[in-house]
Amino acid sequence: MNVGIDVLEIDENEIIRKIKNGDTDCFQLLTKQYLPIINYYISVLNCSDNDREDLTQEALMALYSAVRVYDYSSASFSTFASVCIKRSIISSLRRFSGKRNIPQSLITSLDENIVDDEQNPEIKVIDKESYIHFSDKIKLTLSSFEYSVLIAYLRYGSYTDVADILSVSVKDVNNALHRARKKIRKINR
Repeated sequence: MNVGIDVLEIDENEIIRKIKNGDTDCFQLLTKQYLPIINYYISVLNCSDNDREDLTQEALMALYSAVRVYDYSSASFSTFASVCIKRSIISSLRRFSGKRNIPQSLITSLDENIVDDEQNPEIKVIDKESYIHFSDKIKLTLSSFEYSVLIAYLRYGSYTDVADILSVSVKDVNNALHRARKKIRKINR
């Protein structure tokens, strides 16, 4: 794809699909479109140039993350991405400076849009993102055998069934699950 193509010439959902399939040129297009929005959100803050650069990077990572978890069925991508970017900037500000004042323009009143947590698309996305992040950490932490045993145990719920499926002893299943639990507890701390 030619990066010189205007973003408005391509359907945003198509751009998102291409990014999910690994097209980095499309992400550059999307970044080009959202960078002015990110810069606007950051421009209202009273922070150093270094903090601005860090916040911009955090916002771009939030944009990429928004692309990864966007499911096309809730809000429009632009609305969803804006929420993810704002939340990222606010979280980063809190992390960078503890008690720094966050401008009211970035904060949405909870009284205006009270939505049940189960129906709130933001909560669903954040939960999905947290799940994906935690799942990735588990995959990286556990050995391939421990991971296989854990997945089989979660699916079938019986040490004997897992042992039969994986062609190992029940003792091997027990030991692998014991090690997996210890490692997962360390991740959670």
